[in-house]
Amino acid sequence: MKNISRAWLILLLLFLCRPIFAQWLLPGQADFTKAVTKVFPVRDGISLIQIRTPQQAFNTLVLAGPQGYLLVDHPEPAANPAIQKVLDGLGKRPVKFLLNTHWHYDHIGGNAIYGPDAIIVAHGNVRKRLMTTQTPYWSPSPIGPGPERAWPVITFRDMVSVHFVDEDVEMDHYASGHTDGDSVIYFAHAM
Repeated sequence: MKNISRAWLILLLLFLCRPIFAQWLLPGQADFTKAVTKVFPVRDGISLIQIRTPQQAFNTLVLAGPQGYLLVDHPEPAANPAIQKVLDGLGKRPVKFLLNTHWHYDHIGGNAIYGPDAIIVAHGNVRKRLMTTQTPYWSPSPIGPGPERAWPVITFRDMVSVHFVDEDVEMDHYASGHTDGDSVIYFAHAM
């Protein structure tokens, strides 16, 4: 039990610890030509993909199964070759689900790539933000709206469960988080 708790703490720290200036970077400012990609196995079927550029670190969580993949967040589109290389190494299967933990570009970059074929799930406010122009305090110019294929097709208010690869993946909305659409992801069988 102690090792499982330690593994989840490490996963949480890896997922949340990014350089403090990362939120002020804009799409296209991270240099993925100098990126280093590492894969951290969490448990059978669950891995964390970390892509480090000179500017910041990006994290994507992968739940792998015979029918495909469930991804939690995806950095901007320029990171996709690195993500796809890891996925191909796990087995050439399609991305079936993409869960967005909030609307910022470094979490929804895969939506337009996988959106036509994968089911995008997020809090309802993530969809609202992606459908309209946003003017965050850290951006010198407005962002969005995103292309329709990048909009979440399943949204929720408080929580939703996705049942995939014998796992119950729960998304819980926290009203006073980083954005108004923040969600925490919980893998019920991972403990």
